[in-house]
Amino acid sequence: MAMGEMGRGKSEAVRGEPDVDFFSMGGYAAYVWPSYGVAGVILFWLLLASWRAARVGEAEVERLRALGADPRRRAPQSGSDGPPVTGDQV
Repeated sequence: MAMGEMGRGKSEAVRGEPDVDFFSMGGYAAYVWPSYGVAGVILFWLLLASWRAARVGEAEVERLRALGADPRRRAPQSGSDGPPVTGDQV
């Protein structure tokens, strides 16, 4: 092996050909590539769910603003007329 070839992988020796070792993942490609696919689907679903939740939240803020309410303040809970009751007050 010549001095300049030391440390080069198989894919660096032949340019223009795909690195078959990389795509076969050392024999574990049947597990690795589907895992990437499942992770991609989950991330895409999370992106869509977050985008939808943001749109719903923005619509709720617009609805509250149209009613003249301040969307930053929470409405009081129904049935709570005073401070919360603790265990020793019951």
